[in-house]
Amino acid sequence: RARKMALKRLFAFLPWEEFADFLNESLEEDRQLNLRDFINRLSMLLITYFPERLNYYVMTSIEYFKSDWVPLRVAATAFVGFAMGNVPQDRQHAVGLNPAIITSELVKLLKVKEADVRAMTANGLATMHNW
Repeated sequence: RARKMALKRLFAFLPWEEFADFLNESLEEDRQLNLRDFINRLSMLLITYFPERLNYYVMTSIEYFKSDWVPLRVAATAFVGFAMGNVPQDRQHAVGLNPAIITSELVKLLKVKEADVRAMTANGLATMHNW
């Protein structure tokens, strides 16, 4: 509940109504947050409004692959996979992502002991088929 409120307050400063609508819908107090759907939709908005920053977001998320906290690794892996998978093919050259580096980092996660991390990694790799 506190996380939802913090996110709502943070994104209230953004001037895009689409972000506000997305957050109000996703972060309703009585609603269970679906992490995969939330990260998927967030990645689409970031690609739309901040394509020049996508490489930074993805590479920063890759740093979280090293975290000891499993939910953080799962979320970072989900974001990387969805961000890569949601970039339209005609814009892939413009966003500055290096699929070889990203794939290499994801493949390393297939060897970790936590099943949630491995599952999300496999999902992330599956979304990258167009690269």
